[in-house]
Amino acid sequence: PVDAFDKDAQKKFRKIEREEGIPVKKGARELLVWLKENEATVGLASSTAYDIVVQELTDAGLVDYFHAITGGDQISHSKPDPEIYRAAQELLKLQADEVISFEDAPVGIAAIKAAGQFAVGIGEASALAAAHFCCCI
Repeated sequence: PVDAFDKDAQKKFRKIEREEGIPVKKGARELLVWLKENEATVGLASSTAYDIVVQELTDAGLVDYFHAITGGDQISHSKPDPEIYRAAQELLKLQADEVISFEDAPVGIAAIKAAGQFAVGIGEASALAAAHFCCCI
């Protein structure tokens, strides 16, 4: 039953995606453009499976802004474990103190901090109070 539900949910999401496009957080595209213009090294660590993330970024016209992408199916432990952030950091060949990670969920903030990276919370300040810095939207 879970597999059938998952398959149905993905089918419905793809239909919405085709009809309405991929939702992009306010300011994300502009930030990515600025980072690229300033030659920043940019990676993405997502709990979503790698192939799905790449397809969604491609559909949204954002995939070329990322030097490395790490998907949830490429790691053994999910957030709040820091594995996914450390994996992305390794792909980018950076040290933890060279990384600024953005996250919209408290478990992600915990994972970033456990990885020794600087955590920027995107969203509600009260939910992301543990971040080093919070951008309230």
